[in-house]
Amino acid sequence: MLMERGAHLLLRDPIVNVPAGRAHALLVSRGGVFALVFTTSAPTRQTIDTIRGRAQRVLDRLAVGSNVFVANTIRVALIVPVGTDLGHVDPRVIVADERGVRRAFFTGRVLEQRDAEQVAKSIADKSEYRPVHLAVAATSPAVEEEGLFEEADTISDQRERALSEPLLTWLSFLDPDQFALVRANYNGPARISGPAGTGKTVVALHRLARIARESTGKLLMTSFVRSLPACHRTPFMRLAPEVADRVEFIGLHAWASQFLRGRGKPMRMEPTRARTALSLAWSHVGGENGALAGIEPNLEYWADEIDRLIKGRGITEFDDYKALVRTGREGLPLRREDQRPLVWQLFKEYEKICRKREIHDANDLIDAALAELRQRPLDPPYAMVAVDEVQDVTLLGLRLIGQIAASTPNSLLFVGDGQQQVYPGGWRLSDAGFDIHSRSETLDVNYRNRAAILAYAKGIDARNAVDDLDGGAGVALRDARGVLDGGHVDEWQGPDDQLDAALIAALRTLTVPRGHIAVITRTNTEANRFLRVLKTDGIATQLLEDYDGSYVNAVKVGTVQRAKGLEFPAVFRPVLPGERPRRRTASQQDADELAARRQLVAVTRARDYLWLGIVDGAL
Repeated sequence: MLMERGAHLLLRDPIVNVPAGRAHALLVSRGGVFALVFTTSAPTRQTIDTIRGRAQRVLDRLAVGSNVFVANTIRVALIVPVGTDLGHVDPRVIVADERGVRRAFFTGRVLEQRDAEQVAKSIADKSEYRPVHLAVAATSPAVEEEGLFEEADTISDQRERALSEPLLTWLSFLDPDQFALVRANYNGPARISGPAGTGKTVVALHRLARIARESTGKLLMTSFVRSLPACHRTPFMRLAPEVADRVEFIGLHAWASQFLRGRGKPMRMEPTRARTALSLAWSHVGGENGALAGIEPNLEYWADEIDRLIKGRGITEFDDYKALVRTGREGLPLRREDQRPLVWQLFKEYEKICRKREIHDANDLIDAALAELRQRPLDPPYAMVAVDEVQDVTLLGLRLIGQIAASTPNSLLFVGDGQQQVYPGGWRLSDAGFDIHSRSETLDVNYRNRAAILAYAKGIDARNAVDDLDGGAGVALRDARGVLDGGHVDEWQGPDDQLDAALIAALRTLTVPRGHIAVITRTNTEANRFLRVLKTDGIATQLLEDYDGSYVNAVKVGTVQRAKGLEFPAVFRPVLPGERPRRRTASQQDADELAARRQLVAVTRARDYLWLGIVDGAL
C-alpha cells in the first residue's frame, strides 16, 4: 500500500493490541477511505457496523472539494493472508490479500490526490491513528489546502467555493447544515419536502450514496419526469463512483416497461392513439353539444380528470369516484348529483374504445406492472428507492413504488414540494398506504437562487395550498430564507412579433457559457418555435428531454415539465398568451393556479440570471 502513489496509511499503535470494534489502520487513497482490519476470521455484522461507525466519527463533517463528505465514503476492508478462506463474509465489506490490494483500493476516483493527503493529515490531527512512511520517500510538492473544508470554515465560504467550481460540482453540493439528514436513520418510509431550491434532491443523492455503501442490493432513483433520473446519475457518479453500478436511474414509466418486458409481458403505451381515443369518446357522448360540455367545454379538463383523478388513482367503480375528494380541482367542484355520472360515462366510453383498439395509456402501463408485482413480487426488492418530484407521481405510481422497495429501515425516501406540482389533482402519501409519521423533514432554506431571482419568484401568485405531502402544514417559497446574494432579473415586454429578436439579443449579451443556459416554455409547440429561432441564428441547441446532466455547449430548450428538478445559471422564460387565461369558466380557477405553479417552477430553475419575455396580453 505504501508503494502506491497518492496512498496514505495510518496505523493505530500498538497494532497488536487494537481493541475489538476498531480498525487496525485507515487507508486514504483516490479510491476513498478504508477502515482496515487484519484478520484470519470473518467479523460479525455488528462488529463491522461498529468499526465503520467509529471510523466515520473521526471524519464527521469533514468535506473535500465542495461535495464529498469523507465520512460517507468509508468502507470496511478485511486484509487476510494469501489463501485464507473466511467462509461467509458480510457482502458489504471488501476482502483482499496482498495480491488484490491494487484492485481493491486503487481503482475509481473518489478523492483527488491533494484531497487524500489533507484527509490523512486531518485523521492524524484528530485521532490515535498515525501515518506510516517509507524510509526513503520522494519529496512531494506542498499541497494546497483550499479543497479541504473543516468545520471551522464558515458555511458561506464553502458555498462560495462551490459556486466558483463547475456547475456539475454545484449540483451535488451538500450544505453542511444538511449533513444530519444524510446520516439520519428511518425505520420506515421517510419524506423530505420544502420549497424550490432548498436542496431536497441533493440530500437524496447523498443519502442514496450512503445507503449504497452500507448495503449490498440494488438501489433505484426514479421520478414521474422521465428525463430527470438521467440528470441525477451524472452528479451521483462524482459522489460515489465505486457503487454506481448498483444504482439505477430511470423514470417510473420506463422502469415499468422494462420490468414487464423482463417478465415476458411487454406493454407499449401510446399517448397519441390514446388521445385520439378520448376525442372519439368525447364525440360519442355528445361532445361540445352534450351535458358534460355544458359544465366545462374544454376536453383538456376532462382528459386530466380521467388521467389523474380516475385512472391515476386506480378507480374502477363509480361509487369510489362519487365519494372522491377532488383535491386540486376545487374550482369546479362537481357537487351536483347529475355531474359525476356524466364524467364517468366519458371515462367508460374511452376505456371501451381503448380495449377494442388495444390502446394502452400511461396509467395502463403502471397498473399492469403493479398487478404483475402483486402476483409475483421482486426477489430481492430494492435496498432503497428514492422518488424525486413525488408530488407529480400518480397515486397508482406510488402504489407501484411501494411494491418494489424493501420493508427495511432507510429503504424508501419521498422527495417533493406540493407548490411545484405541475399536473392537476392531488393526494396524500397516506392514501397510498405510507405512514411517514415522525419520519418527515421540511427544509426552508433556499440554496439555489440568488437574491434577486428568489425575490422575483416569491412575488408569483402561486396559491399557498402547499402541504407537506401528507396533509400537514408545509412551507411555501415566500417563507423560505435565501443564502446567496446578487443575481439579476431582466424583463422585456412587447408584441409577439418582436419576442424572438428580443430573446436572441438578450442571449447574445450574456457572458455565460451556452451550455449553462436554458429556455423554458409552456408547451412543446412553444419549445419548437424557440428551437427554430435559435438554430436560425446559428446558436447550438439541445432538447431538455435529451439532457442527462453532463455538459454540452448548447442552449437547453424544453417545457416546464421537462425542466422539473433541474437548475441552470441562466434561464430565459418566454411568457405568451395562454399562460394565465382569464376566468371564463369555473374550471379556469384550477387552470390559473396550475399555470402559476408552472411559472414558479420555471423561474426557480435560474441560479444567477433570469430573463422574462412577456408578450402583450399574456399576463
